[in-house]
Parts: sequence; structure tokens; C-alpha cells
Amino acid sequence: MKVSPHPDPLRASSYYPPRAKWGAKLARPARHWGSKFERLARRLPAPQALCRHAVCLLAPGVSFSLGGWRGLGLCILAGWLAALVLYLVCLGSSVANWAIMLMIAAHTASVAHRFQPWLLQQRLPAQIGIGMSLFAVVSFFVYVPARDGFERYVATPLPAAGRVVVVDPRVRPGSIQRGDWLAYRIEGSYANGVQIRAGFGFGPVLAVPGDRVAFGERVFRVNDTVGLRLTHMPRMGELVIAPERWLVWPDVDVSMHGVDEDVAVQAVLNVALPRRSDLVGQPYRHWFFRKQSAP
Repeated sequence: MKVSPHPDPLRASSYYPPRAKWGAKLARPARHWGSKFERLARRLPAPQALCRHAVCLLAPGVSFSLGGWRGLGLCILAGWLAALVLYLVCLGSSVANWAIMLMIAAHTASVAHRFQPWLLQQRLPAQIGIGMSLFAVVSFFVYVPARDGFERYVATPLPAAGRVVVVDPRVRPGSIQRGDWLAYRIEGSYANGVQIRAGFGFGPVLAVPGDRVAFGERVFRVNDTVGLRLTHMPRMGELVIAPERWLVWPDVDVSMHGVDEDVAVQAVLNVALPRRSDLVGQPYRHWFFRKQSAP
């Protein structure tokens, strides 16, 4: 007796449902998470709304303009841009610090206005706490890293001779020549009664790697070039500048307590030979509207 591979649907029993296929168990979790993702996607705002929220959070004043306060929003944006220009021009001064504080305040007010409908539903102490938290978040997570990155990779303000000199931190050691002004870090030290305070050295490059330097009573010689002896410079001896070292005689604050000048001379000589890792940068010839000259 032969059994038909395709049973007659009229004779098939409706009491027993058809047997599930082998892939049904694997597809069930996928359908479960797929339905959850669809419900989450329905709750998300449209792409245009997401772009609008992003612009309002990134550009100060835009949230006021979109909220019906167009004139106020334009004034906040213009004030923020003016504070940015003031910060760049007066980099390193107290005016720049006040300018960046105005930028943070304008940006925080704009972000708070974007969440105004939700903030109005909160109690007054909660509104004050949220406002202070927004100011801290905008300050420490946006402006502080941006300021540090700008001063580390674009322009570094350094105090020198009672004023601020803006240096370019993107210094190329291979391009440093004699006569170029160079800024570098000085590590504080105290040994044998001689104390040198930590800070920054700033001065012209007297010798580059490979140059031979000879010291005398009144003059010093770099190869065939003669110069007048500087403060705390050795009165005798010779040296050859090592690779990735430069001779920059800085005006450092040296404290001596009952020791000979020769001890201080050796301490200053160690400071006057910065390594490549100590370099901070070279001064810009011009910084916006002012010409920078060597101090």
C-alpha cells in the first residue's frame, strides 16, 4: 500500500496543528528584539528634529531664535563670537579669561532654554541645581578641553619679561637655527645650596647640535663666532652640543646660600641645554594685530 507524500487536506486533522520547522526556535528571539527595536524607533524624533536639537546644543543663541526670540538669539550668538575673538586676541591675559567665561555663560543659557518646558515643571531648588550642573558640564566637558587643546597644539601663551608671548607649539627641531628664539620647560632643582625654580626658559639659540662652544673670562665662542659672556656663564672650558640638544642661555632665578659661583654656573649650564622633550615652541612673529618682538 502506497502512502501519498501529499496528504489530502480534506482528510488532514484540524485537531493537531502543523509541526514547527527547525529554525523557528532561532527566529523567535530575533523577532522579539526586532519588535522592541521597532517600538523604540517609533519613539525617537524624526531626523529633522534630531538635527535641530544638535544645532541648538552646539550653537549658542539658536534655541532662542527657534523659540520665537530671534533678536535675542542673534544678540547671544554675536556676543559669543565677539568673546571668542577677544579671547584669541588677548590670549594669556585676564581679559581672555573673562571672555571665555562669557562664552560659557552664553552657551549654558542657550542649552537651558532648549529644555525650558521640562525645567518649568521642576521645583525652584531643582531648577537652580540643574542650571549649576549645566554650567559645570559645559565648562569642564566642552570649554576646558577645547581651551587646553588649542593652547597645546595651536598657540601657547607664556609670560616673559613682564608680558605675554604667544608661541607656536608645533616646533620642528630640525629647523631650529642659531639666533631663533626658543621657549622650553625648566624643572626646579636644589643641590649643593643652589636652588633653581621651575618655570619656562626663553631666549635665543646660541648653539645647535654639533657646534663647539668655548667659554672665556669675558667672551664665549661658538665655532668661529664670538659673543659677550652672559650672567652665570662659565669662565673656562669647552663642550660640543649633543644631538637633540640646544644651548639657550635663559634669565633664570638662581638662589645661592653660601656657595661659590662655580657651583651656580654648573647648575645654570645644565638648565641651558634643553632636551627635545623640554621644548615648548617658538614665538609667532605676529599674533593678530600686534607684532611680537623678542623680550
